[in-house]
Amino acid sequence: FQVAAEIVDRVMMGASAFAFLLVSEIALSTCVFGNSIESTFIKYQTLHGFVGICGQLAFAAFPILQILKR
Repeated sequence: FQVAAEIVDRVMMGASAFAFLLVSEIALSTCVFGNSIESTFIKYQTLHGFVGICGQLAFAAFPILQILKR
């Protein structure tokens, strides 16, 4: 995929990737594991949840970081 070199396009790409990750995580948590949406968000307050959300944010930042290497 080619993403335009404009920063706005890259922010939108990262934001949509982050949103997709969050929606997927909530869907799996509720449908597969039977957790409530509230408990999914509460788990972000634990160390493992915080590290997980930071990893998702890092993944979402890749399109922006790639423009810096050019």
